[in-house]
Amino acid sequence: MDSRGVCQFRLCTVGKNATGRQGGAGLFRSGLPAGSNALSVESRPGKTGNFADGANEIDRVVALASVLSGDWEAVQEDIAAVFSACGTTPLKVIFETCLLDSGAIDRWCATCSETGVAFVKTSTGFSTGGATVEVAARMRRHLDEAIEVKASGGIRDRETALARVEAGATRLGTSAGVAIVSGGKVSPAAY
Repeated sequence: MDSRGVCQFRLCTVGKNATGRQGGAGLFRSGLPAGSNALSVESRPGKTGNFADGANEIDRVVALASVLSGDWEAVQEDIAAVFSACGTTPLKVIFETCLLDSGAIDRWCATCSETGVAFVKTSTGFSTGGATVEVAARMRRHLDEAIEVKASGGIRDRETALARVEAGATRLGTSAGVAIVSGGKVSPAAY
């Protein structure tokens, strides 16, 4: 995507993975794509430079294996440790909702509400599906009202974007932001 278009339309955030990060405002991604980073590495502020080098929010993918096996204690510990390491930097926890049943989504929302994260996000964009209206609405219903929902994946046009916002999303994750705000369309993604 052309960064001039992102700036022209005042779109929110450009994300960076840990490698090559050299300060500056932005988003630090932790655990992409399946939450496989070791908790001991991810949750130590200042030890790796990841949490203390200017990010204005942190994305965390919790280990999907823990969620899928029902190890909610491990999920809670992971979110709480990274939340603590973030200090005053907002934490966004990324679900992979296309792989989860409604019970797992509800439980994950409860865990995020108990911890007090700033945002939850429907998907990483690396799996089999993206944000649906139903999932965005379900997450909104099962979260503390202070937690924002970011719908991500498969949002390629204004109609789809507005449907996710009407369902309760306050942010959208899309590579089609310029097309959406300018009324255009982008060809469908893999999902």
